[in-house]
Amino acid sequence: MIKKIDFAKIMAGLKAAYPRFKLAETSESMELWYQKLSGYDYGILSAAVSYWIDKEKFPPSIAEIKTLCEPKENPEVVIDWGGAWE
Repeated sequence: MIKKIDFAKIMAGLKAAYPRFKLAETSESMELWYQKLSGYDYGILSAAVSYWIDKEKFPPSIAEIKTLCEPKENPEVVIDWGGAWE
């Protein structure tokens, strides 16, 4: 679980990147963001937010950041037709 002080640093970066938007402006909304995202490792959450800032011109929702934090499944590549039919 990420510490609140580390989470606050991540959110400060997100707010700085999107200054025109009201992002977790109240203590209640900040607490909601923390509750929903605090289960992730600091490095993973920080990387997800950094990626978002690099790629998107609008701020993310909690769900969009969660999607970036989730492990990606790589389906097995089928090499031949026999494998495809199994």
